[in-house]
Amino acid sequence: MAYSLVSQASSYSSGGVTTGTVTLSVTSGNLLVLCLVHRSDAGVTSVTDSQSQTWTRVRAEQSNAFSIRCGMWYCVSTYTGSLTVTDTADANEHIMLNLSQWSGQHATPVASSAGGNNASGTSHPHGAGVNATTGQLMITVSGQTAEVTDETVATGFTKLSDTTSGNHWQWWQYRIATGTETGATATYTCTTSCATANIIGLFDVAAGGGTAVPVFVHQLKQQGIA
Repeated sequence: MAYSLVSQASSYSSGGVTTGTVTLSVTSGNLLVLCLVHRSDAGVTSVTDSQSQTWTRVRAEQSNAFSIRCGMWYCVSTYTGSLTVTDTADANEHIMLNLSQWSGQHATPVASSAGGNNASGTSHPHGAGVNATTGQLMITVSGQTAEVTDETVATGFTKLSDTTSGNHWQWWQYRIATGTETGATATYTCTTSCATANIIGLFDVAAGGGTAVPVFVHQLKQQGIA
């Protein structure tokens, strides 16, 4: 079963706060992915939600020498309804969040991940890349040192929703692999030079096919009995 984006929401909390929240209506069994950016490099104390579900880091938060920190967490929801997710930082912060919901996830979703930093420039690859196979979901998050508003989506990727206009200190996008790929990454470009911290996460796809029919039922059908 291939991945499909069900819904998403983004939020921005200005400096002077230690928590950021984002709310989305979710369905039990769907994969939830939280991308976060902290503008002043404060650490992530916790990611929690209003239903006390368990959230797991895709990989350690990535930061650079220019006070930018980004992260990616996930949860396979066991709840249906309105859900508020909270990112708590260890210092006052600008906090930018994107929460996306996906159908078609694997029972143990994370396949691999990569992270990295880009020095000041206008081309921003997301880490060393990941090795993907057909149907796997790639999501990227990038924290920027400048308020860049003219980014160009990486080839083959689709942009996830922005935070409040005027606070474009983050960049997130996704792509579903259509074949076997080695070192797949997401390089976005912009005209304003800035440094970034980046993460790309790769999520495994659920097995395809419908419900298996027991052999004896199949035999009965062949005989016209069932």
